[in-house]
Amino acid sequence: MRRRVAEVQVSDKEPNPVRVVLLPKSLVPEEDEKRHAVISLPHPKTGAPALFVRSDAGQYFEMTKFKEKFRSWFLGDTVESDGSLYIVTPMDPLFFALALMQKSNKFRPLEDFAEGNEFPTLSNVLKSCEKCVQHIADVKVLGNDKVYRHNEAKALVWLEKKVSAVSGVLKARDITVGASCKSSALVRSKKDSRPTEQDYVATAYSIVADYILPELSAQLKSSLKLDLKTERIVEKTPEAPPAKKLKSADSVQPVEDYSKGILKNVKGAATPKLTAGQKKLQKVDKTGMKSISSFFAKKGS
Repeated sequence: MRRRVAEVQVSDKEPNPVRVVLLPKSLVPEEDEKRHAVISLPHPKTGAPALFVRSDAGQYFEMTKFKEKFRSWFLGDTVESDGSLYIVTPMDPLFFALALMQKSNKFRPLEDFAEGNEFPTLSNVLKSCEKCVQHIADVKVLGNDKVYRHNEAKALVWLEKKVSAVSGVLKARDITVGASCKSSALVRSKKDSRPTEQDYVATAYSIVADYILPELSAQLKSSLKLDLKTERIVEKTPEAPPAKKLKSADSVQPVEDYSKGILKNVKGAATPKLTAGQKKLQKVDKTGMKSISSFFAKKGS
């Protein structure tokens, strides 16, 4: 899907705030002006408020914000101090319905699952899922009304299809996944292998798992028979060869004779010859003279 950079208004806190948004081409106005609303909805996994986009056609998109500490935008002749980048990607609203319906085990009208929620637009999101909610829930018709109840088995089948679809996209676009990610920015060697089918499925699962509750995520992982634990490959270091046995102390002899050149104070040793200056110094009367070492002695000693 090709994307364009567009400017949209996402806040009223500042006069005429400008934000840079990367969004699908279908949302970029060409001839007729299109109005898209940025709304706050509970994230399907965490329940925390998050930004989403509702298009004028009733489609929903997730808005992800990337912000760095020191970053600005140059827009025409102006500088926007907020250097944030918003990326808008398609979002299946059925993930919102799945998160809400898991909290109840009773048949209820679809809008009732949003009761007691602080997000006023959430009921509209559920209404948009009415034609496809049977993929994750049991449906009963009571007169002119329909009631729904979460069906775990159906939800797992639907999620497995989502994982399969994401895995297919990753594979078709040759996205680097699995162990080969370690050297994706480096030159591949002949030893580097292509990602396996399980690598694509595992990566796709991790993406889908970001939009479902942890309990259901664990069930999906088990259903897909994935083992995402990274096994450490411990390479055995070859043992060092045994040290050679040292010879006994009696048989150890020095290689060199370090006593050469040292004068030994023994009888018969030749007295070294004195120079002329040393001979004159011996004849000087040293009475009352202190040796030079006395100047460095401690006082009182």
